[in-house]
Amino acid sequence: MSVRDEQVFSLVAATGIREKGNALTENVVTVSEHLDLVKTAVVYGANASGKSNLLRAINFLVMALHETPPAGTAVEKSQPFVLDRQTTNEPSLLEAVFLIDGVQYRYGFEIRNQLVVAEWLYVWRKQETIIFERHDNTLRIGRAYPKLKELQAKSMINDASLLLNLGALFNDESCLHVKKWASRVRYYHQVQELGLILSPLLSTGDDDATVTYLLDATGKERVLQLLQVADIGIDDLEVVEEKSFWGNIFRSKDQPPVTKPMVHTIRRVWDEKERIFHNVSMPLMYFESEGTRKLFNLIGLVLTILDEGGVFIADELDTKLHPLLTQRIVQLFNSPVTNPHNAQFVFATHDTNLLSAGLFRRDQIWFTEKDAKGATQLYALTDYKPGGKTVRNDEQLEKNYIAGKYGGIPYLGNFDALFDPKSSPDEAVAVTHE
Repeated sequence: MSVRDEQVFSLVAATGIREKGNALTENVVTVSEHLDLVKTAVVYGANASGKSNLLRAINFLVMALHETPPAGTAVEKSQPFVLDRQTTNEPSLLEAVFLIDGVQYRYGFEIRNQLVVAEWLYVWRKQETIIFERHDNTLRIGRAYPKLKELQAKSMINDASLLLNLGALFNDESCLHVKKWASRVRYYHQVQELGLILSPLLSTGDDDATVTYLLDATGKERVLQLLQVADIGIDDLEVVEEKSFWGNIFRSKDQPPVTKPMVHTIRRVWDEKERIFHNVSMPLMYFESEGTRKLFNLIGLVLTILDEGGVFIADELDTKLHPLLTQRIVQLFNSPVTNPHNAQFVFATHDTNLLSAGLFRRDQIWFTEKDAKGATQLYALTDYKPGGKTVRNDEQLEKNYIAGKYGGIPYLGNFDALFDPKSSPDEAVAVTHE
């Protein structure tokens, strides 16, 4: 996509930084004597600067391990950087370093036209040790992995499949660990609806996690509590089995109707004549606002990650949500009380209020910006060092970001000149920034 050169995104806590006043120590989890990780990270940037592409890249790697069959096409088709003639035919490289069950792995691959150019897996045991490493027709496998060596001996590995998935199919423990990590990474991006008339017919499956919680009494109570804390006026929820529109289009007459669970919200409606409140049930999809529906979808995903641990990645988190709601979601992940399994939360947003809310350490704030050739550059606030010094802990982050001090904002032209017949086109597009 817009990423041409290697970009590194890290949740490793920076050393030697201290936040003013509230030290935000809850935002960090200590893994070992030499490793601290942050629980949340926020990514800012102008439209089309590459925020979404960063998150898509993470999801691309995860989905390659989560859904791709061990045989057949290795991964979905990737889109190389196309604004440079030399890169359009180069392979795409993705790599992740992560912990699962206390063990650190480094896994990655290079692909071109859905074929594997290279693939590697290493494990850290006092030092980094090879599990396997392949490049073109060369494959090296560590001595401690006989199942992988058997696959090699039987010539079962080909350029159209990931060895990681094949190894997991044959119960190689290390490959299974990597797959387990991938299964605990969840990506959320709200699908844009295609208009009021069609939207009730569409189902993205985003609400499945929340519906699952509603089917359990304790889970339902937790969902209700979060909705009520959000002050959106919902008194209760119920799951109703209704006929599925698409499921019944091609159903024959002798087949039973196809149903699917539909969520209804229950609100109190005042009866002026009887002078009492009545409970009225309404389909959430039809009668609730887009913001309420998005919050409902998010609740199940957030609860699942907090209950099980893992990584939650969300694009455009602030869309249709009030800034205070966004802050509360971040606080759920930062707090050791609500996040006992040290789940991590990474999201992209345009909500600058978060920068002045005191939620993030400076190493939790990231920016994307495009260079002169249209390629995405990714950097953390702690990487921005004017005069060789890190940004001070008492700076007004929101004010400085909007002013363009840290980059990652659009440099807009003169909109007024577009409507002034006396102005030249150059005057309309001219921008200034420090």
